[in-house]
Amino acid sequence: MNSNEFLLDSGFWGFLYKILTPVEWLQTWIMKIVHDFFVMLGVSPIGVSWVLAIIILVLVVQACIFPLFYKQMKSMRKMQALAPKMQRIQNKYKGKTDQASNEAMSRETMK
Repeated sequence: MNSNEFLLDSGFWGFLYKILTPVEWLQTWIMKIVHDFFVMLGVSPIGVSWVLAIIILVLVVQACIFPLFYKQMKSMRKMQALAPKMQRIQNKYKGKTDQASNEAMSRETMK
């Protein structure tokens, strides 16, 4: 086992390598299929078809990430709607460090 193989099999980098290798294969597969499709349509196999393949890959990745983005935006809007209420509760218990106040504040924020 050479030093590069050891580095890829150990620790954080090994973990990252194991996760990203299938992603790399998938990305390569998508780009190759799209490239071959455009070449089949008669587009130049040297430049334009690769540019179009990259653009399609970007659109595919964005489409895959969109549900996560949408969920994050919904969550952010809910937090913005709750912010004034949370601010009032924090101001109500400002400066109070006893355990009873902390528990009361926790109960109010969990409602």
